[in-house]
Amino acid sequence: MINNGQKETYQSIVRAVKLLPSAMIAGLGLMSVVLILIRRGEEPNGMLGDAAVIGVALFAAAMVVLSSYLYRRTVGTAMGKNLAEKLVIYRSAVVLRFAIIEGPALFSAVLYFLSGNYIFMVITGCLFVFMLLNRPTDEMIAEHLMLTEEDKRKL
Repeated sequence: MINNGQKETYQSIVRAVKLLPSAMIAGLGLMSVVLILIRRGEEPNGMLGDAAVIGVALFAAAMVVLSSYLYRRTVGTAMGKNLAEKLVIYRSAVVLRFAIIEGPALFSAVLYFLSGNYIFMVITGCLFVFMLLNRPTDEMIAEHLMLTEEDKRKL
């Protein structure tokens, strides 16, 4: 039987798992809006050409693939462990996934700021949407960790 202290620990880990990606998404969104507002009214300077856009798009796509692979691999190590260990592993997997995605998103936003080329902001927006769609929910946590009904009750 689980005591109330353990239940609170589980709930605090789940809160952190949900809060960290939300904070990263909010930070990326806020920074993007600020950069757009700062550049508003300025013409693109042509500083970065098509090759830079293609390179950043490929880099972003590669990071999406890498983050998904590492996320699945890390979450897979949680199988067969107790609930506390599963949640700690899941938290690490989520932070890793979002950090890997946030890197190219921020890089692309900065390149938009330097060049004024909105395609960089489109790339940032795509990564932002990817992060939004993959932020953890109770259902996602239960499904990805293959939690039993007993483990779900503990949360």
